[in-house]
Amino acid sequence: MELTLVILRPFSEEKKAIDWVSLECPGGSFVVGPGHRPLVNMLSGSGVVTYKVGGLEDTIEVPEQGGLVHVVGNQVILFLN
Repeated sequence: MELTLVILRPFSEEKKAIDWVSLECPGGSFVVGPGHRPLVNMLSGSGVVTYKVGGLEDTIEVPEQGGLVHVVGNQVILFLN
């Protein structure tokens, strides 16, 4: 089972099939894998989102003003400016 990472920005949308994602939130960092419970949380400003796909890790920088994450089903949706 895999996850879909959806990255939404004001003028773009990107989708990637991933194995897991690590998120930095104001309350701490955590990892989301397949079958994770639904959640909505804030992303720490100037933080990093790390994800793994095909044995390789990659990162996405979170803007200074932060963002939101919504996990539903096997989708991790990032709302970034």
